[in-house]
Amino acid sequence: GGGGGGGTFNNAGTLKKSAGFGTTTISGPSFNNTGIVDVQTGTLGLSGGGTGTGAFTVANLAVLNFSGYTLGDGATLGGAGTAANVGGLTLTGTGTGATLSAGGTLNCSSNIGGSGKLTVNGILNWTGGEIGGGVTTIASGAILNISGAVDQSFRFGRIDNAGTTTWTGTGNIRGGAGAVFNNQTGAVF
Repeated sequence: GGGGGGGTFNNAGTLKKSAGFGTTTISGPSFNNTGIVDVQTGTLGLSGGGTGTGAFTVANLAVLNFSGYTLGDGATLGGAGTAANVGGLTLTGTGTGATLSAGGTLNCSSNIGGSGKLTVNGILNWTGGEIGGGVTTIASGAILNISGAVDQSFRFGRIDNAGTTTWTGTGNIRGGAGAVFNNQTGAVF
């Protein structure tokens, strides 16, 4: 942020974090990704807003932090590392939506909102915040872990569990406003 507004960084190519174990944060300009974000080492933070419909790949031991970010149709989160929702994630894709690939992990300690879709083929760790608005699908073979000492809110949206959901910790799950949890045939809660 150099004054006069934050500006915009549009990525249709490849943005790669390939050196250093520290944190690199894009917080001044909004960051729009239709290409590839490749986090090979350390932590990359996207906290200036923006929209992603491209690929986000996170290597083992690396981290990608979202804060105030939007994922739309076609966005994919993959790799053996961790994507983390630390300050709010909005889903707008109502076609294919966003996808967490098999082997990928998304840690959710803040709100996931919007009217879009998220398909989880890996692991979704829900430790705080609200999931609401759209449709979150835990695919067959995928995992939803609900844990922690704080209450999680589930409002307005739908979670379709075709995989395994495990609820541990002392926090409550608070539902309302038409929220629906479907534990489908063959799924385990």
